[in-house]
Amino acid sequence: MRNPFKAFSRAAGKLKELLGEEAYGIIKRYAEERGISLEDAFRELIAKGVRYAELEKAYGKDVADREVWDRRFYYLKVESAYIHCRLRVKELVEELRSFIMRYAGVVAALEMCYERYAPKNERVAAELRELRNARRVADEYLDKYVLGKRAEDVALEGGAVSDEDVIKSIEEGLRKYRAVLKREGKS
Repeated sequence: MRNPFKAFSRAAGKLKELLGEEAYGIIKRYAEERGISLEDAFRELIAKGVRYAELEKAYGKDVADREVWDRRFYYLKVESAYIHCRLRVKELVEELRSFIMRYAGVVAALEMCYERYAPKNERVAAELRELRNARRVADEYLDKYVLGKRAEDVALEGGAVSDEDVIKSIEEGLRKYRAVLKREGKS
């Protein structure tokens, strides 16, 4: 009867010679961790390497990037970008309100100055018409953005999700994601 360890030893020697010391060590460690033969470990690692190359080709980025392996990470990034944009829009609306208030005040003051102190001629009348048009625009914006119903309230009436709901969703996702990372860290 043949000695099976002798055949295994020859195969291991050929593999070591073919791959080099470092690669052989990686395969040997992988086989020992999983309790499989060197040949099976070699086959599995080759298959995993091919799959890795396919993913890299498909995603066009480093496959070690967390977005490729864990879609939850990607969705958290999207949700956080979304909430950042929503908050920035709120800031811009507030800045627009402030600007409209100042603009309306300046237009009203100019109109008053022209009516009180400017001589009555065709050029002044044309300027007053322009100022009245500017005042009409300012009044429209005042009604729409300052005195009218807040844009966020109108959007929520249409069935849109509130910022608080989005933030709660992100927080819940973060809690779940942290739990997964803690479990992965222990294994």
